Amino acid sequence: GGGRYIEAYAYRCKAILAFRCLPGAACDAITFGMYTREYNASAPAALRGLAMVEGFDSTPLYNAETQEERQRCLTAILEGYIEYVSALGFTSVLLRVPPPTDDRAHIFSPRELTVRCKASQHVALWYKRLLQGAQDRGIVSHFDFAHSKEAAGFPDEALTAQEEEAEAHFSLFLSRAGDAKSRAVLDALARTDRFYVAYLGGAGRHNGAPPTLGDHLPTLESPVAEQRRSFNAFCAQERLCFHTVAHAQLSTMVLLKALRADHDDQGPAWDHATGALRATGHDPQLGGREADGMLSLDDGGLGGPGGENEEGLLEP
Repeated sequence: GGGRYIEAYAYRCKAILAFRCLPGAACDAITFGMYTREYNASAPAALRGLAMVEGFDSTPLYNAETQEERQRCLTAILEGYIEYVSALGFTSVLLRVPPPTDDRAHIFSPRELTVRCKASQHVALWYKRLLQGAQDRGIVSHFDFAHSKEAAGFPDEALTAQEEEAEAHFSLFLSRAGDAKSRAVLDALARTDRFYVAYLGGAGRHNGAPPTLGDHLPTLESPVAEQRRSFNAFCAQERLCFHTVAHAQLSTMVLLKALRADHDDQGPAWDHATGALRATGHDPQLGGREADGMLSLDDGGLGGPGGENEEGLLEP
């Protein structure tokens, strides 16, 4: 499984975040997050030269933004990433739709099972359309996809132990008996194409040169964002939420403050041991409260609880 290699060999994990300037709002708000893993020439043969999209997440739609506008933005980001790793010499990009039973596959906020079931089918269709468009534009030479790793040619070694556990749990979930309606839903989920392998032709394009990890680019290391689950934990501990514009803006400022503080002389902003954000000086714009050296948020600072905004899910 993936644990045999992921812990034994170096790879690069990237957190890619996108922000939007909201008309009439005081500041930008985060709208998209994506985690990727990149394996260079030192990786095992099964992973060498591969880049994998571990997962992505999108916040609700803000200020009359439409599903079509959000989807065009997400498509441009992911297609741009595929083109970028191809230019570096990577030969393939792996995409996996997490099973809907995995309640820890998010980046920003957890969702109910019914929402995850709907989203997994939408994302699968989106991946297929995106890769077809990338192939038409010459970014991807060809791609394979299927409902299982084996049928798609998706390497087992690419999955971490946690991802393998999530896949095993999903298989158990699908095996449960139920009424005719439930069985139809389970059968549809089982047939969803969740594994994609896009071939880039990077090695041939670069005369067989081993892929790099983009070491020529500036990188910002951060305990907050170094792994998707550490990002999850930070959002949960700091009670960051994105369901209204006001909440999204304030949560974005708290997040950016923590990321920036990781590179200040004061050291990391987030304490892994306590799961708390260290205050680096009170910023009145954050609207939070400071107590015992910790910066925390309350509903008063956030502008109070708001109504649920429309999910930024992809249309089928």
